[in-house]
Amino acid sequence: MGCDSKGLESHRNACALVDVISPNHIELHRLFNGKSERDVEFSKDDIEMQARAFVQAGIGPEEKGVIVVRCGYHGAMVLSRDRHQPEWLPAYYGKDAKQVVDATGAGNSFLGAFAVAFKEAGDPKEACLRGSVAASYAIEQFGPPKLTTSTSETQELWNGSHPMARLEELRARIPQASNEGSSTWRAGER
Repeated sequence: MGCDSKGLESHRNACALVDVISPNHIELHRLFNGKSERDVEFSKDDIEMQARAFVQAGIGPEEKGVIVVRCGYHGAMVLSRDRHQPEWLPAYYGKDAKQVVDATGAGNSFLGAFAVAFKEAGDPKEACLRGSVAASYAIEQFGPPKLTTSTSETQELWNGSHPMARLEELRARIPQASNEGSSTWRAGER
């Protein structure tokens, strides 16, 4: 199945079999509008509308799944049937960040960290934040990030920084409004 409007119905049908779908915003746009020669314009309203269509069609065997739309430097959007409003979470690096050298692998890094965190905690918001941190390490250089292994005196570092410190920094950037009234999702509550 390609990300094209011809495959939209097949994608919707496949969503009933998985707990999470995570297209990027360009793939999502192409599923609803087809491929075009011009660049895809970023639109939160369009992304939310298209994500709602997937949620309404049913994600997961019991329709308790979640859609996570990866939007590069715009961050990620999370939506499920249980959460009626989309939640936008920041990317670690914003537009024009000098630290971004090569975006190759950012989506794969995001999804790998997301999958592990989601499996461990069942919380898509936390999983997105961890995915954003993983992606930040992937894009700071060409090739894989540099790992400095821990010793009895030092902690493990990636590209010279500690991942948990980066995660806390990212959490601090989440607008208060998105934190108020939101509880942590647990496995089984998706």
